[in-house]
Amino acid sequence: MNISDDNEKSIKEEITEILTASFQNNFGDKIPTTILKKLIIKDYRYLNYANRSNIDFYEMLNLGFKKELEKIGRKAFSKKESDLLEKYLKNNSSLFNTLNIEILNKNIINLVGEDNLELIVRYPSLENLILELSNYKEVLDVFNFTFNHLKKHYKFQVPLIEEILKKLDYRLIKSNNKKEIDNFIKIISDKIQDDTYIFTEEEKNIISYITLNLKNTENIKDYSYIKNYLEIYKQEQDEIFLKNPTYQNFINRFLGDFSSLKFKIFNDLDKLKEKYKDVDENSNIELQLEKKSLEILDNLNQIDSKSLDNSDQKTYYVDLYNKYKEHKIDMTSENLLSSIILDKYLKNIYAKEFLKKINSDNKKLKEYKTLSGKSYYIKELDEDFGRIVSVMGAFNTNIGSKEKNFYNRWNTRKLSENHALCYSYINESNPSVADDSGKKIIVAINNFDSESLIGMSNEDMKSTTFTPKSVLNGPRYYLPDSLANNTRRGYSELVIELQDIKEKNYKKIQPSSIICFEKIDDISIKAAIDLSEKLGKIIPIELIDRRKLALKEMDKIKQDYKEFIENETKDIELVKDIINRFHNVRNAHLCSYLRASIIGEDFKGKIINPEALFSINRMEEILQNIYIYMNDNDFTKEEVKEINKAIEKENNHLTNAISYETQNMFKRLESVKENGICDKNEKVIC
Repeated sequence: MNISDDNEKSIKEEITEILTASFQNNFGDKIPTTILKKLIIKDYRYLNYANRSNIDFYEMLNLGFKKELEKIGRKAFSKKESDLLEKYLKNNSSLFNTLNIEILNKNIINLVGEDNLELIVRYPSLENLILELSNYKEVLDVFNFTFNHLKKHYKFQVPLIEEILKKLDYRLIKSNNKKEIDNFIKIISDKIQDDTYIFTEEEKNIISYITLNLKNTENIKDYSYIKNYLEIYKQEQDEIFLKNPTYQNFINRFLGDFSSLKFKIFNDLDKLKEKYKDVDENSNIELQLEKKSLEILDNLNQIDSKSLDNSDQKTYYVDLYNKYKEHKIDMTSENLLSSIILDKYLKNIYAKEFLKKINSDNKKLKEYKTLSGKSYYIKELDEDFGRIVSVMGAFNTNIGSKEKNFYNRWNTRKLSENHALCYSYINESNPSVADDSGKKIIVAINNFDSESLIGMSNEDMKSTTFTPKSVLNGPRYYLPDSLANNTRRGYSELVIELQDIKEKNYKKIQPSSIICFEKIDDISIKAAIDLSEKLGKIIPIELIDRRKLALKEMDKIKQDYKEFIENETKDIELVKDIINRFHNVRNAHLCSYLRASIIGEDFKGKIINPEALFSINRMEEILQNIYIYMNDNDFTKEEVKEINKAIEKENNHLTNAISYETQNMFKRLESVKENGICDKNEKVIC
């Protein structure tokens, strides 16, 4: 092959086809060295393919970046820089698509560290921020100070870096209080440069807090203000509260600014508190901080739990304010910091519970062989289980789709450019995914660090996975099976960090299994074999027959029904379980090809099989019989109210199988039970 101006384009096209973009840069001799060298001279991005034993990487690097080096007054990279980039290239086959060579400034490397830099160079927006701010030494001083103080709380530090940089980019945008911020930055930088000065922990907390809340710099004239910040803060907040005694002002006074949690909902707190009840000062520090975060959140919720009108609200919060003062419950610098790091520890708690759940089964594997003699392994998930799964290309059919080997596809450069991936949680009651057509491979993961969880919700969050800090739409956190019990819009979403942060160097989280519904297809077998061979361990296929699961769920519903009515246990939790399980199954088949056979509806919601196992008719029949029994027996208003809550939860969802008539029937029953009389007329109607 020879390169000329006439056929350059066709050669590039050919090369593009050859290099389907393996994550590992394992291309053998598909590109002749002479051609690769000429391509690198024309476009340094071809350095992505230069990590080969028969190429002088250092020479190629200098050839590719000759013009860029000249622009910054240099003739060549240092050998240390070359070695660093070659190391990065091994883990990132798109390195030279995003790298800005100015980021290799030794001062910047010293600030963030080589490991963090390896991740930062994946995101041009972060690179640019650091480079733009590098012109402001005092700003970088404060960045470094804040980062070093807070980084101990983070195994994966890139989101923290992004957060601090974005707060400090006031220098690059219009800001009403730029002058005040500049003054704060200079005061702190001067103190940092004073080698004789030793910062207290309280000062470090306060400086970090103000750095991430630069709106609070208005009155800072000198460093004495920092030393007295806490007392000044409390006095100012006292004045604000006493003028306007609201929930938010009370929280700001005693606990800190938790506005970042405003659109985040944390559920199942009572269950979580129980799990942490034995954590004490002898426990490891991470567990202590997690427990502390739960206590703070619980406190926030309890204070806000009162449903008050305007007149009562004032009295309530003033009384609470006086009680806090009386018992000497007061704001600390740790409280200030908690408002910044609380979110991280809360997510950590939930992630740990998911990891326990998805690693809890011990199903046996069965070995099978292909016609060519290759082994693959299958296990059937037919009872209590939990999995975190992702449908490859559920919303993007192009990602790695040309790559024949699934290991390479999973580790494709397109995916390596992402910061995170989107998954769903499934269990035996609600095995719902974004796409179950059988044309796409479904992977499960079970080995990731608890800090890898970026966000979750019981519905699609419309998240983005291309920036270090994904933009999330209303995260809602649940314990595993609670998440399944509250998923009613097709599938849940968990955004999980791409990198296995347990590893020091970049390494992508690898699949633990391949998921198949109802039947096992050839593409899934090949995927499992590819992964097993490359990873050096068995990656099984896990078969989930949702028809069998639906039958088992109906058996559980029948057992609950029997216990409640025939055995007369009168346990309201059984009725709630019936309603929940029934709608879990309906949700699992909202977009499933089994929809017609299991819930008796077509995809437009038209009833085509009223006798289906999980049809609206079946739900109505069950609930009307429960109503008759409860109407005739001694149940309290509170017990009926609990059932009404379970019914209301299913409202306004396409999965809902409870008619307005039945809903109203139970609402009237609640009122009837309050008055202590039976609704005989309603019984006749039933």
